Amino acid sequence: MTTQITLIPSFKNGYRYKVIHQGHTLIEDTSNPEYDACRALLAKGITGQLVTYRGETPCMVLDIEKGAEITILETSTSGPRKVKYRPWQSPCDLASLAPPGCWSGPQNSDSRVAVGGNFPRSGLEGTPHACNADCPG
Repeated sequence: MTTQITLIPSFKNGYRYKVIHQGHTLIEDTSNPEYDACRALLAKGITGQLVTYRGETPCMVLDIEKGAEITILETSTSGPRKVKYRPWQSPCDLASLAPPGCWSGPQNSDSRVAVGGNFPRSGLEGTPHACNADCPG
């Protein structure tokens, strides 16, 4: 089965998109529309091939189940690249993974560095760190 989505650029805070599926908003605001759409469609039980459109132009064809396992990661030291998707967790949610007092990043709600918001910011690249119990986010 082939599923179609339309990506509508919003350009707020960088390149952001609204994802439309069958005339309805599937995702209101994302910077990673293709792979986020795969996860949203899979959550609705939709599988098969996905074709993305920007206006009337087909842009990308991918398998929904495979696409749901991918996201785009971009850091201050590395450009955008495909990586395995991990659900985002706030730094406070990661407290059990790190030794006490290891949080080295800013303590605010902007703790995501991945396009699509799927990875925590950390003091050591690729290593999740947790903040203390006073964390607001």
